[in-house]
Amino acid sequence: MTQHPRAGTAPFRAARWTALTLTLALGVTGCTQGKTGNKLSGVSSAKICDSTLDSAAQAALKKATRIDRFEELPGDEFTLDAMPQGLHHGIQERTVCRVYTTDEGDDIALFTIDFEPRTHYPRETQESSKGERILYPVGKYAAADGDSSVQIFFPCPTTGEKGRTPFVRSSMSTPRPLAGESTADERMTVLNSISRRVAERLGCAAASGLPQQLPAPPPAGT
Repeated sequence: MTQHPRAGTAPFRAARWTALTLTLALGVTGCTQGKTGNKLSGVSSAKICDSTLDSAAQAALKKATRIDRFEELPGDEFTLDAMPQGLHHGIQERTVCRVYTTDEGDDIALFTIDFEPRTHYPRETQESSKGERILYPVGKYAAADGDSSVQIFFPCPTTGEKGRTPFVRSSMSTPRPLAGESTADERMTVLNSISRRVAERLGCAAASGLPQQLPAPPPAGT
């Protein structure tokens, strides 16, 4: 699974610290104005990743993280409008959804969701090397590997500088365990919801094979 080290570089830590300092300053100001002026830090799951999580995905994220409020770095927010022109660019230029906790000392993204064009999709059905792969009947290929990553390949023809590609790969990586109750179903529910919105923006929703409700994975060995 491709990692996204950009979130851990000094400029992004500085941007995160600046944003958190501003949030704290505003919170102090609110306290001087009474309780009605106080604001919770961060945003709800309904607002992250350009408001692409449906109600099922919001509930799944709450169960997976046990967190109610989240943050994206100012200036680095994921936007659907940037998807068409940025999809075929490198990781530094694509719009990527990196979500953090509201803990001011936490510089590691809680999870990262990325989209990239692909010419092929995996066809293997065997288990991963650790025997932890779960396949889902979503898109052309969807799998969860252990507790660190889920991915979906779905039909979505797009064109870039190097030509036309028939598929888009969406991935959600979690550099650390989310919570004790977190399962592949929760992570796949979140990724499927965002992928559906991206497919709509790219004009391929009808052919994407992304369901409105996540189906259960088939029994192992089928």
